[in-house]
Amino acid sequence: MKTKRSKSTFKAALFATSAFAAFLGLGAPAMAQETGDRDQNIAVQDKARPDYDPTGIQMGAFVFKPRVVVGVGAEDNVFYEQNNADDDIFYLVQPELNVSTTWSRNAAELTVGLTDRRYSDQDSENRTDEYVRGQVRIDVVGDTNITIGGSHVNLGAGRNAPDTPLSAAKPGDYDITEGYIGAAHTFNRVRISGQLTHRELNFDAVPLIGGGFDDSQDRDRIETVVSARAEYAISPRTAVFVELAEEDRDYRRAPPQAAANRDNKVQRVLGGVNFDVSALVRGEVAVGYLDQSFDAPGFSGASGLAVDANVQWFPQEMTTVSLGAARRAEETTVGISGSYVYTEASARVDHELLQNVILTAQLLGGQRDFENISRKDDLAAASAGVRYLVNREVEVGAGWTFERQESSGGARDRDFDSNRFTLTLTLRR
Repeated sequence: MKTKRSKSTFKAALFATSAFAAFLGLGAPAMAQETGDRDQNIAVQDKARPDYDPTGIQMGAFVFKPRVVVGVGAEDNVFYEQNNADDDIFYLVQPELNVSTTWSRNAAELTVGLTDRRYSDQDSENRTDEYVRGQVRIDVVGDTNITIGGSHVNLGAGRNAPDTPLSAAKPGDYDITEGYIGAAHTFNRVRISGQLTHRELNFDAVPLIGGGFDDSQDRDRIETVVSARAEYAISPRTAVFVELAEEDRDYRRAPPQAAANRDNKVQRVLGGVNFDVSALVRGEVAVGYLDQSFDAPGFSGASGLAVDANVQWFPQEMTTVSLGAARRAEETTVGISGSYVYTEASARVDHELLQNVILTAQLLGGQRDFENISRKDDLAAASAGVRYLVNREVEVGAGWTFERQESSGGARDRDFDSNRFTLTLTLRR
C-alpha cells in the first residue's frame, strides 16, 4: 500500500509539471508549438470528398447532421461458447443527430443517438444502447482555451466481457456518466495542458439461467482523474512531452454490503514525442510507468511499463497504415482479483480504391493478465470492410469481424472463436 508521503509526492509532481513548462516557456526563443507545418498528412478516412461528403442542414450558426444506419448481419457464435456454438441473424438500426456551431471563435457540439439490435431467434440478446455527448471549447485569448464536456451512455455488457457471468440469462446493462474540464495554453515553444474528469459507472443486476441474479452493483464506482502535461517543441514538426496522471477509483459499496473493499488509485508517468514528419509519418509515442495501489491489503495492484502509442504511416496518398500499442490497468471483480494489466498491439490499413470506395483491414492482439489469481486471456481479432459512397446522402457498407480468446491458468475462462458479417445502408444529410 502506498504511504501518504508517496501520494503527496506524486500530486506535487503534477504541479511541478506545469511549473517546469512555464520555466521553459519564459526562457525559450519564440517558436509556435503548432504551425502550418503540422497536419499536412491526412488519413484516408479523414479526407474531404466534396462530391460525397454530406453538407448538413444549416440553420443560422448551427449545422445539423442527421443520419440513420440500417443493417442486417449474421453471427456464428452469439453466446461466445467454447463448444456447441449458436448462430443467428440480427437486424440493426442506428439513428444519430450531430449539431455543431460555425462560430469564428469558440465552438460547441452535441451528438445524440442510439443503437438497436434485434436477433431472429436469440431474443435474450436484443438490446438498445443510447448515448448523448457534448463539448464546448472557449477560446479565452490568444493560444489559451478551456474545454468543458460530458456524456451519458447506456450499454450492454458483452457476452465476451471478463466480468459477465457464464450463467447469465442475458447480458447486464450499465450506465456511464462523465463530465470533464480541461485547459491548454501555448507560449513560445511550450504547451501546457491539464484535465479533470469525473466518471460514474452504475451496473444493473444480471439475471441468471435458472433464476436469481448476479449482483453486479458491487461494480458501481466513481472514477476521478486528474492529469497534467507539458510539451516542448524541438521544431515546428516535433515536440517532446511529459505527462502525469492520477486516477482514484472509489466503489460505492464496502464491507459488509460488499465482499471486499476494492477502492484503489492508479498513478501514471509518461514521457514521449509527437511528430508530423514530411509526407511520411505522424503520431505520438509515450512510454512510462504505472502503479496501482489498493486501500485493502488483500489486493495486489498492477504495476510496471505503461505504453500509449499511435502512429500513422503514409506510403502513398491513397493508403494509410495505422499502428497502435497500449499497456494499462483495468478494473475487474472476477474472483479475488481487483484488476488486470491489459496489453494491446494493433495494425490497420485504409486504402482509397476509388474516391468513393474505401477498403479497410485490421489486426489486433491483446492479453489480460489478472492480479491475485492465476489467469491470462490471450485475445486476437481481425476485421475487413468496404465503404461505397453512392452520393452525399447514401452510403453502403459491408464488414467482417473475427474474435478469438484463449484463456489459461487455474482460474481460466472459456476459449472461443466468433465471426460476424454485416451489411449496412446509411442515409445522411
